[in-house]
Amino acid sequence: MAKMKATKDKKELKVVFLTPYLYSIRGNATTAKRLTQALSREGVSVKVASYEEESNEKIKALIAESDIVHALHVRRFVEWLSETAIKITQPLLLTSGGTDVNVDFNDPDKLKEMKDIINQSSGITVFTQDGKEKVLRSFPESKGKVHIIPQGIQLEDNKEMDMQLPAGCPKILLPAGLRPVKDVLFLGEALVSLRKVFPDLQFAIIGANLDEKTFREVKKWDLRYKWFHYWEPVPLDRMSTLYEWADIVVNTSSSEGQPMAVLEAMAWGTPVLARNIPGNKSVIFHGSNGYLFNNPEEFMEQCKTLMASTELQNKFISGGKKTISKHHDPSEEAKAYLYLYKESISKKEENKG
Repeated sequence: MAKMKATKDKKELKVVFLTPYLYSIRGNATTAKRLTQALSREGVSVKVASYEEESNEKIKALIAESDIVHALHVRRFVEWLSETAIKITQPLLLTSGGTDVNVDFNDPDKLKEMKDIINQSSGITVFTQDGKEKVLRSFPESKGKVHIIPQGIQLEDNKEMDMQLPAGCPKILLPAGLRPVKDVLFLGEALVSLRKVFPDLQFAIIGANLDEKTFREVKKWDLRYKWFHYWEPVPLDRMSTLYEWADIVVNTSSSEGQPMAVLEAMAWGTPVLARNIPGNKSVIFHGSNGYLFNNPEEFMEQCKTLMASTELQNKFISGGKKTISKHHDPSEEAKAYLYLYKESISKKEENKG
């Protein structure tokens, strides 16, 4: 008689991941899709929904079926909860990325609105040490439940790109949504000056129109200069073509959580130059895997130095890839969240007892 195989009576962990955006090409959507895919590969049953774009009834039903709720962007999530009056009884994990921790946490009125949910949560995750310090500064009672989980990077390569990409050297790419905090015209005059050194320079901004004033200013530059380009966003799996096109990827933000475009460029093997702010400093080690600049003049000098040295370009490419493999493995990211899920559920059950 054949022996029956033993089966594990193991309940599948059900997670609902709530994000502000899922269907628009924005950073939150990219984070949500990447993370839920990584968690699924770890055997977690993940249902993802957008609380800014989908019906409250659908989300309420998903929450009811879940073992744990994981919400991205604290301030937006709190505003949505207050509008819907939905009650969450499951363990709640919050992830604070860029704008909320860097901007909203500086607003006393918004801090008051967020306090109850912060206290209710079983844990808060941030991408960097700087993010953790800002959360603890605003909510010192959260000590012990703030965790740093760097973002994982997995860049897909899809060559189906119908854009006509301009030839030139250097080709500089700035991936960013058009909104004030991204400060996409910070290097504008410096680029005009650089054209005197590099007459074939090409510069392109790619990202969603999220602020009409910024969009109008960018379009003025786009119309004025043939070498200045604004492109609407493309799906993440098409970005590899643009990173391959670029000689340099830049980040000009006045504030960042953790710069996804910088990490994607590193993963693809494109040198990066970025503004010297905490979020960028968390991933760029100046002179090792990229350059950090304090002002447009420093950017100009760094650009000239980088383009004059193939050795330096290769150093940044190699250093960037090492950074990604060592600190931004999507599998390790997913395992870190899975550990927090299980820990949160276990503590909830202990408190019941």
